[in-house]
Amino acid sequence: WRGLDNNNSADICVTMNVHFSPKYWAEAGEKFNAPAQADIRALMKKNGHDEDYITANQLDLRKLITVASLIEEETASSKESYKIASVIYNRLYNWGSNPPFLNIDATLMYVLGHKDALTNEDLAIDSPYNTNINKGLIPGPITNPGLNSINAALNPDSTNYHYYVLDTRSEVREHHFSETYDEHVNFINKLKEG
Repeated sequence: WRGLDNNNSADICVTMNVHFSPKYWAEAGEKFNAPAQADIRALMKKNGHDEDYITANQLDLRKLITVASLIEEETASSKESYKIASVIYNRLYNWGSNPPFLNIDATLMYVLGHKDALTNEDLAIDSPYNTNINKGLIPGPITNPGLNSINAALNPDSTNYHYYVLDTRSEVREHHFSETYDEHVNFINKLKEG
């Protein structure tokens, strides 16, 4: 997880008013809470990364909460949180040295306020939170994530999904997940056909 720094997690918790399990709180001045770091290291090992990779790419608390905030805003139901997390991480870290844009609408809603539909002009807005024009993770959280989203950020499902779209045909708000762009586009076309 490249480019991650060790921000003071206590400052982040105060600034963002983040509420989650006490085991993740750091003492004042501590760079990163040891139990949280251990959980993240275990997740990275579970995903097949060796110690050298983990040391070079350690996720800090600010980035974890940022990912959790994306999950919180993108998830239609809590049972999808772990799949949404897998898509975010797959987009960020499983595309080699040139990752694609995250293309997460919730980041634009954070900048623009809620809208029923985004326009092409909205998709091109100049903002560090616009994941359609900026690669990688956004500068900080877009909402206060719940514990389920934080757990999903720590323990994403192991999938090959890279795309999702809300299935508007379903009475229950759920996303449809796809591994390839072609599968994703085909499902969107089915939605448009009704």
